[in-house]
Amino acid sequence: MRSGFKPPIVPAAFFGIVLGLAGLGNAWRAAHQVWHLPAIVGEILLALASIVWALLLVLFILHPALDPRARRVAQ
Repeated sequence: MRSGFKPPIVPAAFFGIVLGLAGLGNAWRAAHQVWHLPAIVGEILLALASIVWALLLVLFILHPALDPRARRVAQ
């Protein structure tokens, strides 16, 4: 039996996680302007959203490339 790397299945709906993180980061930026909260928190949230987006994008693209069963076309 061949053991290879099998990437996790990443549904397209997971990209909604990124939208939530980015929205929270932007809301924190606005809160910094209004209530003088620490700006670094909003920047960290936006950086985290960027990292999660990049990771999901790589996994989403690699899944069909590494899993032959995912390349089948539905009939």
